Amino acid sequence: MNQKYFFNIAIILIVLGGVATVILTSKTDPVEINKRDIVQCIKENGSKFYGAFWCPHCAEQKEVLGRRKNNYNYIECSTPDSKDTTQICKDENIRNYPTWKFENDPRVCRGVTPVRVLANITGCGLPDNIKNLTAREFLGVYADSKLESQLKDISEEDKEELYKNLEEVFALSFEDKNKKFSESTIEELVEIETNLNCKEDVPPAVHVENIEVK
Repeated sequence: MNQKYFFNIAIILIVLGGVATVILTSKTDPVEINKRDIVQCIKENGSKFYGAFWCPHCAEQKEVLGRRKNNYNYIECSTPDSKDTTQICKDENIRNYPTWKFENDPRVCRGVTPVRVLANITGCGLPDNIKNLTAREFLGVYADSKLESQLKDISEEDKEELYKNLEEVFALSFEDKNKKFSESTIEELVEIETNLNCKEDVPPAVHVENIEVK
């Protein structure tokens, strides 16, 4: 066997070793394992995800949770022709997609909802990569989830102004009005975020015709 043959074998082994390292790392990454466990807990704790197959925000929600169907209790609200709503979703007063409802909490979450909010509302605890953040770092995560890529395109000056405004929004929800934002815990901030995004469902108003009494 010549030297070139051994050189090629060595290159192949190095590449395969790198691939194996990536695979093993992805399978044992503690943040991902923790998130998978929490997503499973959210599913098992009575959450229901109402959506439509044609809805782009529903597709985004599935990406947030992981696209495997057994990661969530999904209820399809669209008829196959996309022209009507299924009766179950009419009965549940589903007006927006995605919508989340819960067995043990009267709040309803509409729009793409972060795992941290779903975990908080179902009592599943917070993902490790969230609960270890500082209050300031949480603002960045919160702003990112609201503004997506836009946050990366704004100036540092505008970002600071945004964070200042967000601090004020969260501070308004503190029971202790003298409490500093920097002193708040992640659990407190996620609970405030949950209340900002998820409200108790209000049934649609019933229209009553005026009846003339003779």
